[in-house]
Amino acid sequence: MASVHETTEWRKLRPVILQRDLWTCQMCGALLRSGRRHKAAAVIDHKRPYDLRPDLAYDPANLWALCRDCHDRECRRIEDKARGMRQWTFRGADWIASEKAKCRFVGLDGATVIPTA
Repeated sequence: MASVHETTEWRKLRPVILQRDLWTCQMCGALLRSGRRHKAAAVIDHKRPYDLRPDLAYDPANLWALCRDCHDRECRRIEDKARGMRQWTFRGADWIASEKAKCRFVGLDGATVIPTA
């Protein structure tokens, strides 16, 4: 079976998410770039990992645009923490999404917001 990222559905959905999020990292506010190498390269992240919630793999509400730097640092840190806490479960997917949301400093309109504790 093809990876989610290799499907026609994903290739059609990715630019829709980038456009919706105004090519802006939804964590740090960086203007996203094409390509893969730059730290501001555009990545579409699953808020709830698709291996835990395959039913949400193509759900736009479960997807957001991030820079490669935030994805590789913050998302990976949260997902590694979930694995260590045995939260890598169907129900733990909601915990992962809520932890990722705490790192969000940018609104969908691109405006910077201060997270509340």
